[in-house]
Amino acid sequence: MRLAIAAALATTLLLSACPAMTGSKVPKKATGVSSSQSKPSPKPADKSMLSGLLKMDAHYVISAGGGNVISAGGGNVISAGGGNVISAGGGNVISAGGGNVISAGGGNYRLAAADVKVPVGTILPAKGMVVVPVSLVTGKPVGEAVFTDERGHYEIAIPKGMAENVRIVAAVPGKSATDPIVANRRLQYAVVAAPDAGEDVTIDEDTALITRYLRVIIRHQTRNSIQASVWTSDEQAKAYDPATLKLRDKAKAVELIGMPEDRQLAVYERFTDILMASAKLDTLKNDSGKPIVPMLVGMLRDIREAATTKLIASPTFFAEQDYIKNQSGEGCVHEIVKPADVGDFLVFKHLYRADLAALKVASEVAMSLGLASSQNAEFLSAALAIQSSIKGALKDPALTDSLIAVMEQAETLPVAPAGSDCN
Repeated sequence: MRLAIAAALATTLLLSACPAMTGSKVPKKATGVSSSQSKPSPKPADKSMLSGLLKMDAHYVISAGGGNVISAGGGNVISAGGGNVISAGGGNVISAGGGNVISAGGGNYRLAAADVKVPVGTILPAKGMVVVPVSLVTGKPVGEAVFTDERGHYEIAIPKGMAENVRIVAAVPGKSATDPIVANRRLQYAVVAAPDAGEDVTIDEDTALITRYLRVIIRHQTRNSIQASVWTSDEQAKAYDPATLKLRDKAKAVELIGMPEDRQLAVYERFTDILMASAKLDTLKNDSGKPIVPMLVGMLRDIREAATTKLIASPTFFAEQDYIKNQSGEGCVHEIVKPADVGDFLVFKHLYRADLAALKVASEVAMSLGLASSQNAEFLSAALAIQSSIKGALKDPALTDSLIAVMEQAETLPVAPAGSDCN
């Protein structure tokens, strides 16, 4: 019964968080209710399998009816809806009526701080999260949703022979379209994987944040490029390549720049999906020849670990820093309460712009953490390399028609809830 309720809530969340996902299939069973009860599913001949581990910061402990999901006995699993949590020593089991995310009475969800026995910055396997593979081309699921098991493990099937990258979305099951959990992007984790990635697709605070970082850079650069082309005079635009000229003409025809901000963002989000679908992420390199994605993931882990040390010593450390107290400019006002929030602050407030102002703030953060400021130059060089790659991709005639089709559908695209980027 509990699994059936969770499956229904999972569909609600995925349809609400990603409105383009129509026809999503709900999880028929968890990928592993327990290691002794579940058996590996047979692999269909017409499917390829993607699998990996999902881990998240223990700061986000989800409960229903008031109970913490980390057991009093020191449990080491975050349960987000897939069943009971058993402590590390095999002791206490959180009862179905108390600590589970989905209680027998359907109690309301709330976010609860992690048990005080769990150290700041602890990263734990996340059980009961819903994981679904989504096409970056159509925005729709390309396989059934599944639950993560007690190890945080998931295994999803996608159509064999897929040519484009796939977006793997993991989220806490929402209760309804108005559930606060649905609006909290920090409880929605997503990575982009090649269709042949196999068994090593890790979803955690760092890989999900780098994926968002790539998306923000692509969206920002695409918007800048199209706006610049629209503002260019017709005479100067004659020098454009055919693909850029077609995009410019369509953007002017649909009056893209004059649309409401949320409508414009919806267009550029779809542009980002289309560009990421064909991106060879493993070949992206900075000007020093370093592979960008693993380099950035490693740097974010360094930042998170340094932030952990500071927060353990003083929970108010970041609230006392000028770069947090004096936030200004575009974007959300960030609060740092868990280590991964530092990377989120840097990515969404500054580093995606790849300019001197961003480098200044990033250097201040690095100095406060005791990290080398040269790390920020690596972030910015990565952003510049990605921007350059996007400029080239926008000149690809093969992508032009897809981007034009998005602009033609601009008025029907789903828009993100107001403030959804500020959770």
